[in-house]
Amino acid sequence: MKHSILSCMLTAIMLLAATSQSYAQKNKKEDLLPFVSEENAVDLGLSVRWAPFNVGATSPEAYGDYFAWGETKPKALYKPDTYRWFQKSTGVMEIGKQISGTKLDAARVIWRGTWRLPTREECTELRDKCKWTLTTRNGVKGMLVTGPNGNSIFLPSGGYRKDDYTTVRADQVRGEYWTGNLVQYDSGNFDRDNAVKLDFVDNPGGLHAGYRFQGCLIRAVTDAPVVTSSAAPAPTPVPTPKPTPGSTSVPSAAQTVARGELGIFDLRGPVKSCTWINEWGNTTRTFDAQGFWKTMDGKALNAIFPSGIKRDAKGRIVKGLVDSEGNGEDYTYDAQGRVVKYFSHVYDAIENETTRYGADGYILQRRFEPGGMDAGEPYTETYRNVVVDKHGNWTERKVYSTDASITVQKRTITYY
Repeated sequence: MKHSILSCMLTAIMLLAATSQSYAQKNKKEDLLPFVSEENAVDLGLSVRWAPFNVGATSPEAYGDYFAWGETKPKALYKPDTYRWFQKSTGVMEIGKQISGTKLDAARVIWRGTWRLPTREECTELRDKCKWTLTTRNGVKGMLVTGPNGNSIFLPSGGYRKDDYTTVRADQVRGEYWTGNLVQYDSGNFDRDNAVKLDFVDNPGGLHAGYRFQGCLIRAVTDAPVVTSSAAPAPTPVPTPKPTPGSTSVPSAAQTVARGELGIFDLRGPVKSCTWINEWGNTTRTFDAQGFWKTMDGKALNAIFPSGIKRDAKGRIVKGLVDSEGNGEDYTYDAQGRVVKYFSHVYDAIENETTRYGADGYILQRRFEPGGMDAGEPYTETYRNVVVDKHGNWTERKVYSTDASITVQKRTITYY
C-alpha cells in the first residue's frame, strides 16, 4: 500500500496536535468524473495519441462540454464577467503561457492520468500531416481526420459558446478546439487576452486567436507510450519469464493466482522479501514460503497490528487492527488473489484505495481518496514503462499522477 500503517499513525498524531479544524469542513471535496483510460487513445502516426471523443462526451459524434480557457468546468454563460480569470479592475489575469497538463487543464483534471490539452505544435502537426475530409456521421457534421498510418478520428463541428445563454454559435458549421497555448506574437510577446484554438469549417482550417472567456470544445491527447501489454509498453525491454518445469509456456499475471497475501503488494511467485524504494524511504517486507506476510522492516505482524488480525477462509488478512476501537487496515481480494480495495482508518487519518488491473493482470491505475483530518482531493496514479523480472514482478515503473507529476518507483525482490 502507498503508506505503511506506522506512517499513518504518526501522521494522524501529528495532525491531531497541529489542528482542530472540523472534519466536515476539511472533508469537503468535489466528485470527479470517471477516468478515461489512455488505452482508448487513437494512434494516428503522430507524436502524440488523440482521444476518440471530446471531453464531456461518450461518443465521437457527441460535442461534449464547452470550456473557457483555463477553466475546468462547463457553465451556463461564457462572458468576461463570468470568466474565472477576469477582474473588472485589471481585465484578464495572467495564468500561464502554456497550461497543457497543469491543474488549469480541463482534460487533465476531468479525465486524469496523462490526458491533457494538445499544444499549438501538436495541433499544427494534426493539421499538416493528416488528411481532413468533411463528412457527416450519424447526422453530425464534422471532419474525419486520417493520420499517416491510416487511423482516424472524427471532430464534430460543434461550434462554440459566447455571451448567449441558449445558443451554440456556428453549430454544425464550425469546429473550435482549444490548445494549451496563449497567443504569441512574432515579436515574442504574448497576448494574455487570447489563447490559440484549432478551428475549421470545410477544410483543415488553422490555428487562430480566441477570447479566453469563450467556450470551446476540447479533444485531449496523451503522450503515454503505446502499450501492447500494460506491464511491458514499448520501447522498454521486458525480460521474458522462464517456463516452469514441464510446461511449454508461462502463465500471464492474469492467469496466476497470488499465493497467500502476496496480492496485497502486487507480488507473485516464490517471493522471500520485497523492498520498496521511493520518496518515503525504503520499506522491506518478508514472506514465508507459502506467500504469507511475516515482517515489515524487521517487525512481526503482531507488532504492526497489536490488537489482532482477522483472516478469510484462505488464511489471508482481511483486517489488521491497531487498537480495540477498530482502527486499522482492510483488504478486499479478487478471484486471482489480488487486492482491489484497501481501506485504512487510523484515528483521524483515512484513506480509500481502488485498484484497476489490465487484461494481462498488471495494475493499470490506482485511485486514492484521502479522508479524515488528512482529507484532500481524490487523485489517480497511472502506471507505465513497467520493467518486470523473470517471475513477472515489476521492479521499476513510472507513475503519472493527477497533479501532473511523474515519478519513478523501484523495488528489489528476493526469492526462495
